[in-house]
Amino acid sequence: MRVIDDCKRSGLNSAYTTTNKLELLDVDVLACALMAIADAHFTGWVDLGENEAGRLTGPMHVVAKTLTWPAWTLDLSKAYKHVPLNAEAQAMCVLGYHHQGEWKYYTTSRLPFGATSAVYTFNRISRSIHHILCHFLHIVCTCFYDDFPALSTTFGAALVSKSMSMVLDLLGWEHAQIGVKATDFASEFSALGITVKLQELHLGQFTLANKEGRIPKIIQMLTKIKQQGRITRQEAAEVQGHLNFAQGFFTSKSLRFVLGQFDALSKIQGGGAAKKLTMLCEITEHILTALPPRKFSACAMQKPFLLFTDGAWENSCATAGLLIYNPDTRELIVREIEVPSCLTQLWLEEVGQQLICQIELYAYMAARFEYKDWFYNRGVIAWLDNESARFAASKGTAQSPSLTAMARVIQQLEVQYPTVMWVERVCSYSNPSDKPSRGQCAAAAKLFQATHHQQKVSLGEKL
Repeated sequence: MRVIDDCKRSGLNSAYTTTNKLELLDVDVLACALMAIADAHFTGWVDLGENEAGRLTGPMHVVAKTLTWPAWTLDLSKAYKHVPLNAEAQAMCVLGYHHQGEWKYYTTSRLPFGATSAVYTFNRISRSIHHILCHFLHIVCTCFYDDFPALSTTFGAALVSKSMSMVLDLLGWEHAQIGVKATDFASEFSALGITVKLQELHLGQFTLANKEGRIPKIIQMLTKIKQQGRITRQEAAEVQGHLNFAQGFFTSKSLRFVLGQFDALSKIQGGGAAKKLTMLCEITEHILTALPPRKFSACAMQKPFLLFTDGAWENSCATAGLLIYNPDTRELIVREIEVPSCLTQLWLEEVGQQLICQIELYAYMAARFEYKDWFYNRGVIAWLDNESARFAASKGTAQSPSLTAMARVIQQLEVQYPTVMWVERVCSYSNPSDKPSRGQCAAAAKLFQATHHQQKVSLGEKL
């Protein structure tokens, strides 16, 4: 059993503050490292950026081109229990529990799990270990609290494994050497709740999938919550914790819109809340079962598509347009986007005349759907000039029901046609799709030397 004190109720966490944020090297950071290795094998050229000596680039060694890349995850054992408290701090950290009609209290000599300060303290220590492994042993690895996923070629895997264990032994850190977590370097390994498949990394490809058993476990939790008809804050935090591992920039963004909604429903009582909770559980379960493994190819991010969209509401008429750059053909395309009158009428009833946010998000959604085949498993940078629309597109949720509904459609597209999409803000004055959104595609095509597609982007009944 793990003793976790409620340091919030005792006021201990309220006495602590921090001026910095945690910078966790999560699945996305690991995926970026894998992408860099895949690119090096595919192009035959290594680019490690810059340091004090200049830019670190050069051709890949002929021997390295033939080597495969196994990996493993080193796991610290009872991580917090390695960190002692001084005598003064022990008096302020009391663990209590109710037993046989009375409270029993104990002090702890180790870092407590329930303290906010413990998270930051331990993270600084683990990042220090990561620094030693990277800068002194030159090991390609990341760090997520007490997990250290590491990569190596088959040529050096055994040496890397022994070196990492030796350093931790010298520093006095126990780590998994026997049992389930004591894995060895392999072409397929588990890291941070996902399975990474590296069989084709030397060919410029790798695959990310949810860890075996994780999806059934989450679905089992959702089934229990549906049967209860209610959810506690503790259960909401547990569900959200599991969902956080199942979604990410590289794994899947389709679950973003449900994150946080479980916690919101844990604060609401009544029959309406139970109905919403059942619906939320069913939607989450549907997305989880539909999530496919993500396969990435080299250079997917080196030549991203560039997409600009814009919407306008003038003289009680909604119009929209886009400008897209295709890196494969180096072609610029401008098009108008048809905004259905039935939707504008619906938005008018919901928000009144201030419906530019809805039009802007609809323009992005229509472009995302129209070019879904182009964007499939490719890098895309999209620019919107409306902050509410950008937030809904990137986070998958919004305060407005209509924005949330469109964000939900966008997330569903991510399940069927996944991308590596980054949504950014552009000011209206600098948005090149401003003219196409006002029916001035010919002028925009001339200005940007682009191709004017006469046919409007129209979703019709497709969605």
